[in-house]
Amino acid sequence: MCEFTVFIGNEVVCTDVVYVKAEADRVIVKDALGASKTFEKCRIIEVDVGSERLALVSTK
Repeated sequence: MCEFTVFIGNEVVCTDVVYVKAEADRVIVKDALGASKTFEKCRIIEVDVGSERLALVSTK
């Protein structure tokens, strides 16, 4: 199973992510255990399946 590590810049903000949803100016992620985290005023800038990396950028 592909589980992503989520970055904002060079900082790891979440690991083991299996679900991602982009809504307007926020991104919602859920980890393998079902815990969710919302990143307000962010957008997805890169999804790298091979490296299991999801990059976000702040839109503030």
